[in-house]
Amino acid sequence: MEWWARHDLKNAYKQYGVCASDRSRLRIAVWNPTVKRVQFLGLNALPFGAVGSVSSFLRISMAIWYIGVRGLRLCWTAFFDDYTLLSKHACSNSASVAAESLFKLLGIDFAREGKKAVPWGNQVCALGVKLDLETVVDGAKQIAIGHTENRVKELSAALEAIELSQVMSLKDAERLRGRLQWFETFAGGRVAQQALRSLSRMASTGRQTERLTQEEISTIRFLRERVINAPPTKISATSLSTWLVFTDGACEGEVSKLGSIGAVLISPCGVALEFISEVVPSELMDKFLALSNHPIFELELLPVWIALIEWEGHLAGAQCVFYLDNEAAKASLVNGCSSQTSGAEIIQAFVYSEMKLQVKVWFARVPTSSNISDGPSRLETAEMERCGAKQKQIHWRNLLDRMGADGSKSWGFKTGS
Repeated sequence: MEWWARHDLKNAYKQYGVCASDRSRLRIAVWNPTVKRVQFLGLNALPFGAVGSVSSFLRISMAIWYIGVRGLRLCWTAFFDDYTLLSKHACSNSASVAAESLFKLLGIDFAREGKKAVPWGNQVCALGVKLDLETVVDGAKQIAIGHTENRVKELSAALEAIELSQVMSLKDAERLRGRLQWFETFAGGRVAQQALRSLSRMASTGRQTERLTQEEISTIRFLRERVINAPPTKISATSLSTWLVFTDGACEGEVSKLGSIGAVLISPCGVALEFISEVVPSELMDKFLALSNHPIFELELLPVWIALIEWEGHLAGAQCVFYLDNEAAKASLVNGCSSQTSGAEIIQAFVYSEMKLQVKVWFARVPTSSNISDGPSRLETAEMERCGAKQKQIHWRNLLDRMGADGSKSWGFKTGS
């Protein structure tokens, strides 16, 4: 069984003095309320918050981490003055002695009691982030990295206060954007990207009023729900597997547009297992054509989401690289949002599925001449059949119902067969 422990340095910056040549010039201006004037104070140690202090201390912090890894074979991380140590249960005492002895040998003081002295356990919290080794799904162990309950409650309360008052200043918007971007770093999935883009517009300097519109209030409400319900990021043995998916979309015809899509699934061993090659239903094409005479952008996005859904049994929990030959579609998938309505709906459906399946995604461009899904997107399947790949049939109605079940926006289709 693996265990976590955390070592936090006490008054980290104050443990390191300023060299004599700098000390003679370094001063901080402080208002003295007694004499009612500014006075200059000299410093003997690194001042907290100063740019020079941060850069200098980070070099020390990483040096300590490096010595622990190379010299003592410690499995630990360093984040400023916070060191998180991982060890097998049987070796935890030895690992603790090694880490603490290193601090003592270097003359570094660390917390030995209180809330910052975190003992060994299956869970550890550091800077509002919770690391959990107890998660077991279907008999397989997973490491969950998420936010502490206090962080969630604090951020949720801040969003609720804005939602109730329906007022948000520019400064509040900027602060909230920064906090939510940090929150998303340790939350599974990217479903908040579209809402964060809207929040960025609220924080723009050209904004004339602090009163929120109904659409902006809906954005704040969505972000609050995201904070409350965001699952932690999960890492398991399947995270070591990397699958490749090639996708492509085609739109043919001058008067009557015919849309078709293709996708190819490549296993971690480099074998083409399955492929998709189908015509897009007319009701879906009508939806796209209502917004564009040549909806190639939507047709390039659509097979990426469909591939994730249809091959979820292979991709769940794993790493997956999606190869596209359309730069606009790739950029929107990287950002997790789009300014185009139908494109935004497809991307939102994708990121919901990405979150649910805990897929670690990467997007890359492939030249059309090298895209093995180019043929299937034009309903040419001979090459895939020669490779021994099996054709995957799409159940379009189930697919659209699945999108609704994933919590993404409705496209306006009727349910049922």
